[in-house]
Amino acid sequence: MRIHLVSNSMLNGRSLQMCQDYWKPSQYMQLTPYESPLKQHIYYICQHYQVSFEELYHKLSLIKAYALDIQCDCCGKMYELENPCDLPNPTSLIGWRCTECTLFKNTGVIHLDEFLSRLEPYDDIPF
Repeated sequence: MRIHLVSNSMLNGRSLQMCQDYWKPSQYMQLTPYESPLKQHIYYICQHYQVSFEELYHKLSLIKAYALDIQCDCCGKMYELENPCDLPNPTSLIGWRCTECTLFKNTGVIHLDEFLSRLEPYDDIPF
């Protein structure tokens, strides 16, 4: 799966590299039956970059990840990713619709201006 990262200009080289590594789960992980892949991945990133979980979380809040292979059938918006250890299979999301397009289709909207004015503003960029 191809991942596109949208980042804040406040991220410097090391922080940006840390975020990029976060979105590339390693094959090194050896899970115990009680650990989740995400938990172990976060632990590895924090240890490797010598940062706390809070620092990692702050840096990750300045970046968004999208799957380039998955787009809304109606508007073309890319699918936003949430967990690097549980990436969706692009073939399972063929015909995917974003929340806004699904809402638009389900309400049977006739007056587009009214519909758009009722939607909450959605800022897709994290900064």
